[in-house]
Amino acid sequence: MHDQREWETLLHPGQTIGPLFPCLVPHTWALLLGKRVERERLHAYAITADGGTVYLPGPHNGDLPRGLTVQRGKVSLDGVDERGQRVKIGGLPAQLADVYLYVSDPL
Repeated sequence: MHDQREWETLLHPGQTIGPLFPCLVPHTWALLLGKRVERERLHAYAITADGGTVYLPGPHNGDLPRGLTVQRGKVSLDGVDERGQRVKIGGLPAQLADVYLYVSDPL
């Protein structure tokens, strides 16, 4: 289910951007792409108010990280937890999630 390169990337140096309020993610994502950051170097995860972490594995081909939806003050997450188990959360109030973007250094 997961691309091995995705997990290996986290072992390499890079830069974390966040915590971001979910409504700021589209603009930040577009800014990174506009600065010619390759999509393969972009990774995302969210931490919910209850302390759960949801990793959003790629490929991230759209205007947002795959597995993240932001609409009308609500956020939906579809990813995996630390154990690799699928996590699907829908309609979470945006203030209950922080999103982090990780930009890996070129390998």
